[in-house]
Amino acid sequence: MAVRASTAALSDVVAGLFVEPLHGFNRAQMDIVDHWIATLERLKQVLGQGGANKPKDPAALIAATLAMAPKWSATIRGDASIVLRVASLTQTQGQVSLGVAVGPFQASGSFGFMSETASESVIQARASYVVSDDGGEISLRDLLKLMNVPEVAGPKEVETAVGLLGDLKTALTQPVKPATS
Repeated sequence: MAVRASTAALSDVVAGLFVEPLHGFNRAQMDIVDHWIATLERLKQVLGQGGANKPKDPAALIAATLAMAPKWSATIRGDASIVLRVASLTQTQGQVSLGVAVGPFQASGSFGFMSETASESVIQARASYVVSDDGGEISLRDLLKLMNVPEVAGPKEVETAVGLLGDLKTALTQPVKPATS
């Protein structure tokens, strides 16, 4: 009986070694975008309050909120390695019996055999990587300027910013399709 690992599973393990750091980097980007969206959603709620709870200077509140939002900068440095041991055991058994009888004479015999083979393979893979956003630091305010929201001064711009950040998050979660020519 032989038990073998599928080559697809083995290739997935090796590919994961090289690709997972990039997935982690993208998840971190999505987390900061989620945080920025939540910050702006809370700001929207505060700006929408009426009566005595209405902010006296909405523009100053927006400016202070944008200034307090965390800045994004990331660099991932890593070393990862994997060692896979693949073992197989093959066993073959067989038996043959033969008997002949002619009158009072009789002859018989049997032959049996067993063969066992064991083997082990060792696969090693190692990855060293650096994933970086070029060492630049980006604030929520800077990102919104890049997204053509130059000045966030009122509730309408906050609503626009939330929508654009939601679109950015959606874009980050979509699989990349190869370019076609």
